[in-house]
Amino acid sequence: QPATPTQPTQDVSFQLQPSATGVRVLLSRPFSEQGRWSLTVPTPQGGVGSFGQSGSRTASVTGLLPNTVYQASVVSPSGKIVGGASQSFRTTSFDGQKDGMTRSEKSDVLTSQWKVMPSGRVMFTLATDADLTKNYVGLGISNDRQMAGSDIITAYLNGEGRPLVHDRWAKERALPEEDSDNQVRDVRVSQLNGRTVFSFSLPCMSMDEKDLPVHGDHFLLFSRGALSNGQPTYHGTNRFHTNDKVNINCKSVAPGNIDVQISSQSMSIDVQVRSQVPAVSSWNVTVLNSNGGKVFERSILPNTQVKIDGLIPATAYRILVTSPDGRFSTQPLEVKTQPAVPESAGNIDVQISSQSMSIDVQVRSQVPAVSSWNVTVLNSNGGKVFERSILPNTQVKIDGLIPATAYRILVTSPDGRFSTQPLEVKTQPAVPESALNCTDTDTGKIYQDGERYS
Repeated sequence: QPATPTQPTQDVSFQLQPSATGVRVLLSRPFSEQGRWSLTVPTPQGGVGSFGQSGSRTASVTGLLPNTVYQASVVSPSGKIVGGASQSFRTTSFDGQKDGMTRSEKSDVLTSQWKVMPSGRVMFTLATDADLTKNYVGLGISNDRQMAGSDIITAYLNGEGRPLVHDRWAKERALPEEDSDNQVRDVRVSQLNGRTVFSFSLPCMSMDEKDLPVHGDHFLLFSRGALSNGQPTYHGTNRFHTNDKVNINCKSVAPGNIDVQISSQSMSIDVQVRSQVPAVSSWNVTVLNSNGGKVFERSILPNTQVKIDGLIPATAYRILVTSPDGRFSTQPLEVKTQPAVPESAGNIDVQISSQSMSIDVQVRSQVPAVSSWNVTVLNSNGGKVFERSILPNTQVKIDGLIPATAYRILVTSPDGRFSTQPLEVKTQPAVPESALNCTDTDTGKIYQDGERYS
Protein backbone atom coordinates (compact mmCIF):
# COMPACT_ATOMS: atom_id res chain seq x y z
CA GLN A 1 0.00 0.00 0.00
CA PRO A 2 1.10 3.65 -0.41
CA ALA A 3 2.92 5.15 2.54
CA THR A 4 0.84 7.45 4.74
CA PRO A 5 1.97 11.07 4.30
CA THR A 6 0.11 12.20 7.45
CA GLN A 7 2.65 10.42 9.62
CA PRO A 8 5.96 12.04 8.68
CA THR A 9 9.23 10.94 10.24
CA GLN A 10 10.62 14.07 11.88
CA ASP A 11 13.85 12.79 13.41
CA VAL A 12 15.51 11.64 10.15
CA SER A 13 16.31 13.80 7.11
CA PHE A 14 18.02 12.89 3.84
CA GLN A 15 20.04 14.28 0.94
CA LEU A 16 19.73 13.19 -2.71
CA GLN A 17 22.90 12.80 -4.77
CA PRO A 18 21.87 12.50 -8.47
CA SER A 19 24.04 11.08 -11.23
CA ALA A 20 23.28 10.90 -14.96
CA THR A 21 21.56 7.52 -14.71
CA GLY A 22 20.32 7.32 -11.11
CA VAL A 23 20.24 8.79 -7.63
CA ARG A 24 21.77 7.94 -4.25
CA VAL A 25 20.13 8.87 -0.94
CA LEU A 26 22.08 9.61 2.25
CA LEU A 27 20.17 9.62 5.55
CA SER A 28 21.16 12.01 8.34
CA ARG A 29 21.27 8.99 10.66
CA PRO A 30 19.97 5.38 10.64
CA PHE A 31 16.31 4.74 11.46
CA SER A 32 15.60 3.77 15.06
CA GLU A 33 13.07 1.16 13.88
CA GLN A 34 14.31 -2.27 12.87
CA GLY A 35 13.69 -3.50 9.33
CA ARG A 36 14.26 -2.43 5.75
CA TRP A 37 13.49 1.07 4.51
CA SER A 38 13.02 2.08 0.86
CA LEU A 39 13.88 4.68 -1.76
CA THR A 40 11.31 4.93 -4.60
CA VAL A 41 11.33 7.01 -7.80
CA PRO A 42 8.15 6.97 -9.98
CA THR A 43 8.74 6.66 -13.75
CA PRO A 44 6.37 6.30 -16.74
CA GLN A 45 7.20 2.57 -16.81
CA GLY A 46 5.97 2.09 -13.22
CA GLY A 47 8.84 3.29 -11.06
CA VAL A 48 12.15 2.05 -9.70
CA GLY A 49 13.21 1.53 -6.13
CA SER A 50 15.64 -0.11 -3.76
CA PHE A 51 15.80 -1.11 -0.11
CA GLY A 52 18.16 0.07 2.58
CA GLN A 53 19.05 -2.50 5.21
CA SER A 54 18.35 -1.99 8.87
CA GLY A 55 21.04 0.32 10.34
CA SER A 56 22.27 1.57 6.93
CA ARG A 57 22.18 5.19 5.74
CA THR A 58 22.37 4.80 1.94
CA ALA A 59 20.37 3.32 -0.96
CA SER A 60 20.53 3.88 -4.74
CA VAL A 61 18.40 3.44 -7.84
CA THR A 62 19.58 3.33 -11.47
CA GLY A 63 18.03 3.18 -14.92
CA LEU A 64 17.00 6.86 -15.07
CA LEU A 65 17.41 9.23 -18.00
CA PRO A 66 20.01 12.05 -17.95
CA ASN A 67 18.98 15.68 -17.41
CA THR A 68 15.45 14.71 -16.31
CA VAL A 69 13.38 15.79 -13.30
CA TYR A 70 12.07 13.02 -10.98
CA GLN A 71 10.40 12.77 -7.57
CA ALA A 72 11.96 10.60 -4.85
CA SER A 73 10.40 9.31 -1.63
CA VAL A 74 12.17 7.76 1.36
CA VAL A 75 9.91 5.52 3.45
CA SER A 76 10.83 4.30 6.94
CA PRO A 77 10.54 0.65 8.07
CA SER A 78 7.21 1.53 9.72
CA GLY A 79 5.80 2.99 6.46
CA LYS A 80 6.21 6.71 7.20
CA ILE A 81 7.40 9.13 4.51
CA VAL A 82 10.54 10.95 5.60
CA GLY A 83 9.86 14.70 5.59
CA GLY A 84 6.17 14.08 4.92
CA ALA A 85 6.44 14.39 1.13
CA SER A 86 8.51 13.40 -1.89
CA GLN A 87 11.47 15.51 -2.98
CA SER A 88 12.23 16.51 -6.56
CA PHE A 89 15.66 16.21 -8.19
CA ARG A 90 17.20 16.37 -11.67
CA THR A 91 19.62 13.81 -12.99
CA THR A 92 22.89 15.22 -14.30
CA SER A 93 24.18 15.48 -17.88
CA PHE A 94 27.46 14.06 -19.07
CA ASP A 95 29.56 13.69 -22.20
CA GLY A 96 30.49 10.45 -23.86
CA GLN A 97 29.62 6.88 -22.97
CA LYS A 98 28.89 5.84 -19.40
CA ASP A 99 26.72 3.16 -17.80
CA GLY A 100 25.10 2.25 -21.10
CA MET A 101 24.06 5.85 -21.76
CA THR A 102 24.91 8.38 -24.42
CA ARG A 103 23.88 11.97 -24.98
CA SER A 104 24.26 14.70 -27.54
CA GLU A 105 27.56 16.55 -27.58
CA LYS A 106 25.65 19.62 -28.79
CA SER A 107 22.66 19.83 -26.41
CA ASP A 108 20.51 17.99 -23.95
CA VAL A 109 17.56 17.86 -26.33
CA LEU A 110 17.95 14.09 -26.94
CA THR A 111 19.13 11.39 -24.55
CA SER A 112 19.25 7.65 -25.01
CA GLN A 113 19.78 4.50 -23.02
CA TRP A 114 19.61 0.76 -23.70
CA LYS A 115 19.32 -2.52 -21.85
CA VAL A 116 19.87 -6.10 -23.02
CA MET A 117 16.74 -8.12 -22.19
CA PRO A 118 16.61 -11.84 -21.29
CA SER A 119 14.50 -12.35 -24.43
CA GLY A 120 17.56 -11.68 -26.61
CA ARG A 121 16.33 -8.24 -27.60
CA VAL A 122 17.76 -4.83 -26.71
CA MET A 123 15.37 -2.26 -25.23
CA PHE A 124 16.20 1.31 -26.31
CA THR A 125 14.77 4.45 -24.69
CA LEU A 126 14.87 7.89 -26.34
CA ALA A 127 13.83 11.03 -24.45
CA THR A 128 13.50 14.45 -26.04
CA ASP A 129 12.21 17.94 -25.36
CA ALA A 130 11.05 18.27 -28.97
CA ASP A 131 7.37 18.32 -29.97
CA LEU A 132 7.09 14.93 -31.68
CA THR A 133 3.81 15.79 -33.36
CA LYS A 134 5.86 18.22 -35.50
CA ASN A 135 9.31 16.58 -35.35
CA TYR A 136 10.87 13.13 -35.25
CA VAL A 137 13.97 11.73 -33.57
CA GLY A 138 16.27 9.16 -35.13
CA LEU A 139 18.63 6.51 -33.78
CA GLY A 140 21.18 4.88 -36.09
CA ILE A 141 23.59 1.94 -35.79
CA SER A 142 26.69 2.44 -37.93
CA ASN A 143 30.04 0.79 -38.54
CA ASP A 144 31.82 3.99 -39.63
CA ARG A 145 29.87 7.04 -38.31
CA GLN A 146 28.44 7.51 -41.84
CA MET A 147 24.75 7.46 -42.63
CA ALA A 148 25.03 5.29 -45.75
CA GLY A 149 24.94 1.60 -44.85
CA SER A 150 23.43 2.27 -41.43
CA ASP A 151 20.40 0.78 -39.69
CA ILE A 152 18.06 3.67 -38.79
CA ILE A 153 15.06 3.94 -36.46
CA THR A 154 12.73 6.98 -36.59
CA ALA A 155 10.17 7.79 -33.88
CA TYR A 156 7.38 10.38 -33.75
CA LEU A 157 3.67 10.81 -32.95
CA ASN A 158 0.81 10.99 -35.43
CA GLY A 159 -2.00 13.52 -35.19
CA GLU A 160 -3.84 11.35 -32.67
CA GLY A 161 -0.79 11.03 -30.42
CA ARG A 162 -0.16 7.40 -31.44
CA PRO A 163 3.56 6.43 -31.53
CA LEU A 164 5.05 5.55 -34.92
CA VAL A 165 8.45 3.83 -34.85
CA HIS A 166 9.88 2.73 -38.21
CA ASP A 167 12.81 0.48 -39.13
CA ARG A 168 14.77 2.00 -42.04
CA TRP A 169 17.91 1.33 -44.08
CA ALA A 170 20.08 4.25 -45.21
CA LYS A 171 21.65 4.09 -48.67
CA GLU A 172 22.86 7.70 -48.73
CA ARG A 173 22.59 11.05 -46.97
CA ALA A 174 18.84 11.34 -47.50
CA LEU A 175 15.68 10.22 -45.73
CA PRO A 176 16.07 6.41 -45.53
CA GLU A 177 13.29 4.30 -46.98
CA GLU A 178 11.31 2.04 -44.67
CA ASP A 179 12.50 -1.54 -44.36
CA SER A 180 9.96 -4.11 -45.59
CA ASP A 181 10.83 -6.31 -42.59
CA ASN A 182 10.18 -4.09 -39.55
CA GLN A 183 12.17 -5.52 -36.61
CA VAL A 184 10.88 -2.97 -34.04
CA ARG A 185 8.84 -4.43 -31.16
CA ASP A 186 7.58 -3.41 -27.68
CA VAL A 187 6.82 0.21 -28.62
CA ARG A 188 5.77 2.44 -25.72
CA VAL A 189 5.51 6.21 -25.31
CA SER A 190 5.00 8.36 -22.22
CA GLN A 191 5.41 11.90 -20.94
CA LEU A 192 7.82 12.73 -18.13
CA ASN A 193 8.21 16.31 -16.89
CA GLY A 194 7.55 17.79 -20.32
CA ARG A 195 9.75 15.28 -22.18
CA THR A 196 8.49 12.61 -24.58
CA VAL A 197 9.96 9.19 -23.78
CA PHE A 198 9.96 6.46 -26.46
CA SER A 199 10.82 2.83 -25.70
CA PHE A 200 11.23 0.05 -28.28
CA SER A 201 13.24 -3.14 -28.75
CA LEU A 202 15.43 -4.55 -31.53
CA PRO A 203 16.78 -8.11 -31.88
CA CYS A 204 20.40 -8.73 -30.90
CA MET A 205 20.95 -10.52 -34.20
CA SER A 206 18.65 -9.80 -37.16
CA MET A 207 18.07 -12.13 -40.10
CA ASP A 208 17.28 -9.16 -42.36
CA GLU A 209 20.17 -8.17 -44.63
CA LYS A 210 19.04 -4.53 -44.29
CA ASP A 211 19.76 -4.57 -40.55
CA LEU A 212 23.08 -4.41 -38.73
CA PRO A 213 23.40 -6.65 -35.67
CA VAL A 214 22.84 -4.69 -32.47
CA HIS A 215 25.26 -7.02 -30.69
CA GLY A 216 28.87 -5.84 -30.89
CA ASP A 217 30.76 -2.56 -31.27
CA HIS A 218 29.10 0.22 -33.27
CA PHE A 219 28.87 3.98 -33.52
CA LEU A 220 25.46 5.36 -32.58
CA LEU A 221 23.94 8.09 -34.76
CA PHE A 222 21.30 10.56 -33.56
CA SER A 223 19.16 13.04 -35.46
CA ARG A 224 16.11 15.25 -35.24
CA GLY A 225 14.07 16.43 -38.21
CA ALA A 226 10.76 18.01 -39.13
CA LEU A 227 7.55 16.27 -40.14
CA SER A 228 5.82 17.34 -43.35
CA ASN A 229 2.22 16.17 -43.82
CA GLY A 230 2.82 13.74 -41.00
CA GLN A 231 5.92 12.18 -42.62
CA PRO A 232 9.63 12.58 -41.73
CA THR A 233 11.87 14.74 -43.90
CA TYR A 234 15.66 14.65 -44.21
CA HIS A 235 17.27 16.04 -41.04
CA GLY A 236 20.09 17.91 -42.83
CA THR A 237 22.83 19.02 -40.44
CA ASN A 238 20.77 18.40 -37.29
CA ARG A 239 22.66 15.22 -36.44
CA PHE A 240 25.45 13.92 -34.23
CA HIS A 241 27.16 10.65 -33.31
CA THR A 242 29.20 9.05 -30.57
CA ASN A 243 32.93 9.78 -30.79
CA ASP A 244 33.82 6.16 -30.06
CA LYS A 245 32.18 2.85 -30.72
CA VAL A 246 29.86 1.63 -27.97
CA ASN A 247 29.61 -2.03 -27.02
CA ILE A 248 26.24 -3.73 -26.65
CA ASN A 249 27.00 -7.25 -25.45
CA CYS A 250 24.29 -9.83 -26.02
CA LYS A 251 26.64 -12.56 -24.74
CA SER A 252 26.82 -14.66 -27.90
CA VAL A 253 28.60 -17.99 -27.53
CA ALA A 254 31.92 -18.73 -29.18
CA PRO A 255 31.56 -20.12 -32.74
CA GLY A 256 33.15 -23.39 -31.62
CA ASN A 257 30.08 -24.18 -29.52
CA ILE A 258 27.79 -24.23 -32.57
CA ASP A 259 28.84 -26.47 -35.45
CA VAL A 260 26.58 -26.42 -38.51
CA GLN A 261 27.02 -29.12 -41.17
CA ILE A 262 25.48 -28.38 -44.60
CA SER A 263 25.10 -30.53 -47.71
CA SER A 264 23.26 -29.39 -50.83
CA GLN A 265 21.45 -31.09 -53.68
CA SER A 266 19.86 -29.50 -56.74
CA MET A 267 16.52 -28.69 -55.04
CA SER A 268 17.22 -29.24 -51.34
CA ILE A 269 19.69 -28.53 -48.53
CA ASP A 270 20.39 -30.69 -45.46
CA VAL A 271 21.32 -28.80 -42.29
CA GLN A 272 22.60 -30.43 -39.10
CA VAL A 273 23.25 -28.39 -35.93
CA ARG A 274 25.73 -29.79 -33.41
CA SER A 275 25.94 -27.66 -30.27
CA GLN A 276 27.11 -27.69 -26.67
CA VAL A 277 25.14 -24.82 -25.19
CA PRO A 278 23.36 -26.01 -22.02
CA ALA A 279 20.93 -23.06 -22.00
CA VAL A 280 19.61 -23.84 -25.51
CA SER A 281 17.20 -26.76 -25.99
CA SER A 282 16.34 -26.02 -29.66
CA TRP A 283 17.64 -24.03 -32.63
CA ASN A 284 15.79 -22.00 -35.27
CA VAL A 285 17.01 -22.68 -38.83
CA THR A 286 16.17 -19.89 -41.30
CA VAL A 287 16.91 -19.88 -45.05
CA LEU A 288 16.98 -16.59 -47.00
CA ASN A 289 17.18 -16.10 -50.76
CA SER A 290 19.55 -13.62 -52.42
CA ASN A 291 17.04 -10.78 -51.90
CA GLY A 292 16.76 -11.45 -48.16
CA GLY A 293 13.34 -13.09 -48.49
CA LYS A 294 12.59 -15.87 -46.02
CA VAL A 295 11.95 -19.18 -47.83
CA PHE A 296 12.17 -21.56 -44.84
CA GLU A 297 12.07 -21.45 -41.04
CA ARG A 298 11.84 -24.32 -38.57
CA SER A 299 12.86 -25.19 -35.01
CA ILE A 300 14.98 -28.33 -34.54
CA LEU A 301 16.58 -30.09 -31.58
CA PRO A 302 20.37 -29.93 -31.06
CA ASN A 303 22.35 -32.61 -32.90
CA THR A 304 19.51 -33.30 -35.35
CA GLN A 305 19.10 -32.67 -39.08
CA VAL A 306 16.47 -30.91 -41.21
CA LYS A 307 15.92 -31.10 -44.99
CA ILE A 308 14.87 -27.91 -46.81
CA ASP A 309 13.01 -28.91 -49.99
CA GLY A 310 11.54 -26.99 -52.90
CA LEU A 311 14.63 -24.90 -53.65
CA ILE A 312 15.85 -23.78 -57.06
CA PRO A 313 18.84 -25.54 -58.66
CA ALA A 314 22.16 -23.65 -58.96
CA THR A 315 20.93 -20.86 -56.65
CA ALA A 316 22.63 -19.15 -53.70
CA TYR A 317 20.97 -19.10 -50.27
CA ARG A 318 21.93 -17.89 -46.78
CA ILE A 319 21.36 -19.98 -43.66
CA LEU A 320 21.13 -18.55 -40.15
CA VAL A 321 20.96 -20.67 -37.00
CA THR A 322 19.74 -18.87 -33.86
CA SER A 323 18.50 -19.74 -30.39
CA PRO A 324 14.78 -19.00 -29.79
CA ASP A 325 15.62 -16.06 -27.49
CA GLY A 326 18.06 -14.57 -30.02
CA ARG A 327 21.04 -14.55 -27.64
CA PHE A 328 23.10 -17.10 -29.60
CA SER A 329 23.56 -17.36 -33.34
CA THR A 330 25.93 -18.28 -36.13
CA GLN A 331 27.13 -15.89 -38.78
CA PRO A 332 25.04 -16.18 -42.01
CA LEU A 333 26.25 -19.27 -43.89
CA GLU A 334 26.39 -19.11 -47.68
CA VAL A 335 25.39 -22.22 -49.65
CA LYS A 336 24.48 -22.88 -53.29
CA THR A 337 22.26 -25.67 -54.55
CA GLN A 338 23.67 -28.06 -57.14
CA PRO A 339 22.80 -27.63 -60.84
CA ALA A 340 19.92 -29.78 -62.02
CA VAL A 341 20.81 -32.73 -64.28
CA PRO A 342 19.25 -31.72 -67.62
CA GLU A 343 17.40 -34.32 -69.65
CA SER A 344 17.89 -34.04 -73.41
CA ALA A 345 15.79 -31.22 -74.86
CA GLY A 346 13.79 -33.58 -77.05
CA ASN A 347 12.38 -35.44 -74.05
CA ILE A 348 10.84 -32.39 -72.31
CA ASP A 349 8.75 -30.05 -74.47
CA VAL A 350 7.17 -27.07 -72.68
CA GLN A 351 4.47 -25.10 -74.49
CA ILE A 352 3.68 -21.63 -73.10
CA SER A 353 0.99 -19.11 -74.02
CA SER A 354 0.47 -15.83 -72.17
CA GLN A 355 -2.46 -13.53 -71.57
CA SER A 356 -2.53 -10.21 -69.72
CA MET A 357 -2.98 -11.72 -66.25
CA SER A 358 -2.28 -15.44 -66.77
CA ILE A 359 0.06 -17.94 -68.39
CA ASP A 360 -0.81 -21.42 -69.69
CA VAL A 361 1.93 -24.05 -69.39
CA GLN A 362 1.78 -27.51 -70.97
CA VAL A 363 4.52 -30.11 -70.37
CA ARG A 364 4.96 -32.86 -72.95
CA SER A 365 7.58 -35.39 -71.92
CA GLN A 366 8.87 -38.88 -72.59
CA VAL A 367 10.84 -39.61 -69.43
CA PRO A 368 9.74 -42.99 -68.04
CA ALA A 369 11.20 -42.33 -64.59
CA VAL A 370 9.12 -39.16 -64.12
CA SER A 371 5.39 -39.44 -63.32
CA SER A 372 4.83 -35.74 -62.57
CA TRP A 373 6.46 -32.36 -63.10
CA ASN A 374 6.82 -29.35 -60.80
CA VAL A 375 6.00 -26.05 -62.50
CA THR A 376 7.50 -23.01 -60.71
CA VAL A 377 7.01 -19.35 -61.67
CA LEU A 378 9.43 -16.66 -60.42
CA ASN A 379 9.11 -12.89 -60.66
CA SER A 380 11.94 -10.57 -61.74
CA ASN A 381 13.28 -10.47 -58.15
CA GLY A 382 13.49 -14.25 -57.92
CA GLY A 383 10.44 -14.47 -55.65
CA LYS A 384 8.23 -17.54 -56.07
CA VAL A 385 4.71 -16.59 -57.21
CA PHE A 386 3.42 -20.04 -58.23
CA GLU A 387 4.30 -23.71 -57.75
CA ARG A 388 2.27 -26.79 -58.61
CA SER A 389 2.78 -30.42 -59.59
CA ILE A 390 1.13 -31.60 -62.82
CA LEU A 391 1.01 -34.85 -64.78
CA PRO A 392 2.97 -35.25 -68.04
CA ASN A 393 1.14 -34.07 -71.17
CA THR A 394 -1.27 -31.88 -69.16
CA GLN A 395 -1.72 -28.13 -68.87
CA VAL A 396 -1.85 -25.70 -65.93
CA LYS A 397 -3.08 -22.08 -65.87
CA ILE A 398 -1.20 -19.59 -63.67
CA ASP A 399 -3.62 -16.76 -62.75
CA GLY A 400 -3.28 -13.49 -60.84
CA LEU A 401 -0.23 -12.21 -62.70
CA ILE A 402 0.59 -8.60 -63.58
CA PRO A 403 0.08 -7.45 -67.18
CA ALA A 404 3.13 -6.63 -69.30
CA THR A 405 5.48 -8.21 -66.75
CA ALA A 406 8.40 -10.63 -67.22
CA TYR A 407 8.42 -13.99 -65.41
CA ARG A 408 10.66 -17.06 -65.40
CA ILE A 409 9.24 -20.59 -65.58
CA LEU A 410 11.13 -23.63 -64.35
CA VAL A 411 9.94 -27.22 -64.96
CA THR A 412 11.64 -29.87 -62.81
CA SER A 413 11.09 -33.45 -61.75
CA PRO A 414 10.18 -33.94 -58.06
CA ASP A 415 13.61 -35.42 -57.28
CA GLY A 416 15.41 -32.57 -59.07
CA ARG A 417 17.27 -34.85 -61.49
CA PHE A 418 15.59 -33.49 -64.61
CA SER A 419 14.75 -29.91 -65.45
CA THR A 420 14.43 -27.39 -68.23
CA GLN A 421 16.46 -24.21 -68.39
CA PRO A 422 14.57 -21.22 -66.96
CA LEU A 423 12.06 -20.11 -69.61
CA GLU A 424 11.47 -16.38 -70.00
CA VAL A 425 7.90 -15.23 -70.69
CA LYS A 426 6.11 -11.90 -70.52
CA THR A 427 2.42 -11.39 -69.91
CA GLN A 428 0.45 -9.42 -72.48
CA PRO A 429 -0.43 -5.76 -71.91
CA ALA A 430 -3.78 -5.21 -70.24
CA VAL A 431 -6.70 -4.57 -72.60
CA PRO A 432 -7.54 -0.86 -72.21
CA GLU A 433 -10.83 -0.24 -70.48
CA SER A 434 -12.18 1.75 -73.40
CA ALA A 435 -12.23 -1.45 -75.46
CA LEU A 436 -14.34 -3.45 -73.00
CA ASN A 437 -18.06 -4.20 -73.15
CA CYS A 438 -20.10 -6.12 -70.57
CA THR A 439 -22.85 -8.65 -71.11
CA ASP A 440 -25.58 -9.32 -68.52
CA THR A 441 -25.72 -13.12 -68.43
CA ASP A 442 -29.33 -13.08 -67.12
CA THR A 443 -30.87 -10.83 -69.77
CA GLY A 444 -28.31 -11.05 -72.57
CA LYS A 445 -28.15 -7.23 -72.76
CA ILE A 446 -24.78 -5.83 -73.89
CA TYR A 447 -23.61 -2.70 -72.09
CA GLN A 448 -21.25 -0.48 -74.08
CA ASP A 449 -18.23 1.24 -72.56
CA GLY A 450 -19.40 4.16 -70.40
CA GLU A 451 -23.02 2.98 -70.27
CA ARG A 452 -24.51 2.79 -66.75
CA TYR A 453 -25.39 -0.71 -65.52
CA SER A 454 -28.53 -1.06 -63.40
